[in-house]
Amino acid sequence: EKLVSLNGMHPRIFVNGPEKNWFRSKYGHLVRESVAKKLCRVAQNLPAGINLLAYDGYRPLEVQRVAFNKALKRRLKKYPHYPKEKVIEITQKYVANPESYTFHSTGGTVDVTLLKDGKELEMGKAYHTYDKRISVAAKRNRALLIKFMQKQDFVNYPLEWWHWCYGESLWAAAN
Repeated sequence: EKLVSLNGMHPRIFVNGPEKNWFRSKYGHLVRESVAKKLCRVAQNLPAGINLLAYDGYRPLEVQRVAFNKALKRRLKKYPHYPKEKVIEITQKYVANPESYTFHSTGGTVDVTLLKDGKELEMGKAYHTYDKRISVAAKRNRALLIKFMQKQDFVNYPLEWWHWCYGESLWAAAN
């Protein structure tokens, strides 16, 4: 399936440039065509005044490799007494190891959040989608994102509330 740009795809979808994240690539606005169509439906159905911000879609393997190696290096320093295999196991829960799997490199994964008046809604600092330590506003906003993404058959990676998949391995396992 061909990759298409989310940039200009729908008036209620905004695309964040590569400067926002240290491992984002210049191709982050690309997703598979079916994913783009579903995101357009998500954006169209959101309540008035709420828009969708896509952070990152397609990520080439080279970019994923750099991201994983940087994260692994940080965690090796953080856990100097752990065996390297254990640190790799910890690291790949949050940054895909391109030697074993990667979701973003399929074009079937997108990182998203919600916007209102051009500002990101409060989603809380905790990564885990259903973390109980987040504020009431963050719980409400995450629930809104979950509701509209799931209506379009996206599957969430539960360790990252912003990470949504369609038509790739995580999606297939969940379905």
